[in-house]
Amino acid sequence: MPENANEKKRIDGKNVFADSVESFCALDVNCESERKSLKSALPSAGRLALMLVSFVVFCYSVISIFIRLSDDSAQEELYTSIRPKNLPSAVEKPPKLNEPNIMPTLLQKLQIKGEIDEYINPDTDSSLTIDDYRRAIAEVYGVNPDVYGWIVVTGTQIDYPIMLGEDNDYYLNHNYLHQETKAGSIFADMSLSRNHKDNYNVLIYGHDMKNGSMFRGIRDWFMKSNMKALADDMEIQIYTKDTLYVYKIFSAYRSSDFNFTKTYFKSKEEYKDFLDSIYARSILGKRFKYNADETRICTLVTCTNVYANPDERYVVHGILTRVIPYE
Repeated sequence: MPENANEKKRIDGKNVFADSVESFCALDVNCESERKSLKSALPSAGRLALMLVSFVVFCYSVISIFIRLSDDSAQEELYTSIRPKNLPSAVEKPPKLNEPNIMPTLLQKLQIKGEIDEYINPDTDSSLTIDDYRRAIAEVYGVNPDVYGWIVVTGTQIDYPIMLGEDNDYYLNHNYLHQETKAGSIFADMSLSRNHKDNYNVLIYGHDMKNGSMFRGIRDWFMKSNMKALADDMEIQIYTKDTLYVYKIFSAYRSSDFNFTKTYFKSKEEYKDFLDSIYARSILGKRFKYNADETRICTLVTCTNVYANPDERYVVHGILTRVIPYE
């Protein structure tokens, strides 16, 4: 073989080897670069997907909150529209003390010759009477005969019609117009007689709404440091179609059992045991005389909304002190 041919072979071999090395290095570098790009792209895609999911959840939460607040506001406006306007309590209250008048200047006194009352009475005459609640009940009855009565708890914002359905589920999420709503209604237990005076324990439920509506007033009262003192002046007033029933706060406590829901009693002894049990549980420390023959009570129940204890309830018992028939 000629020398120049061998030289050409070596040169060609060198070129082939060099080319293969360069090709290998380039391929290796490109693959490594692609692997690094893929590795960096995967976390970026994951973060993008996570951000997208988080954004969707955030938007859903905001929309849900907005819808809930709008619904709560609409429901409260609905009930405000049917409440008796500027109603004083149908129960007599002690007269308020006169308040100091705005005292005139010396020049004004000379002009009016000193004729001015030093004190004024803050109370104004009102033609509104207990009949306004009767009309309010009649208005609700006109659109829904399930109305049982109307409840007012003095010292709170509780002022609502009471519904009584065929079960204890429907009015958990329906108002008196049969519209579905988270706030539901204040409603009496399905086991009760529609004749109020026949019930020994008038059991009434309501949601603890964060906007202050329904039975939120019960929670607010429990949260006050002076709740025991406030209980002295609080009354539960239940208006029916023909009579007003007035209850004083008899017992109050938080409970995870549902023994307080009993509305039917086989004997006076069983009823007396029930009264003894709820009286003993009270955190108020109030003294009451009661017996199985004459004592009648009402029971208001709402959730405490404690996440760790979903069965816990605020329970308030009232003892009947006055019955006021409508004239």
